[in-house]
Amino acid sequence: MNDRYTNLEVWKKAHEYTLFVYKLTKKFPHEEKYSLCDQLKRSTSSIPTNVVEGNERQSKKEFIQLLLARDLGYITDAEYQKAMLMANEIGKMINELISYLKSSKI
Repeated sequence: MNDRYTNLEVWKKAHEYTLFVYKLTKKFPHEEKYSLCDQLKRSTSSIPTNVVEGNERQSKKEFIQLLLARDLGYITDAEYQKAMLMANEIGKMINELISYLKSSKI
């Protein structure tokens, strides 16, 4: 996977902001879990995703979500690496299938 966007300062700041907001929402009252917390998490996590989508032809939303899960300590680095390898393999297979279908004009 081409991850040159992780070198962009805007992506770094957006990712750092997302991590910060996720940690902040842990302090919110339980009754806000499915309202304000959820909204904050969705809106902030979309920022680095949008940077990636602007830098890549295909959406890498799952990459951003896995990276976020790893950086928040929800998954280990080994689990992250395995998930990325699997996602890359599946992505290549899908691209090959699309290319085949386009060339055969089915």
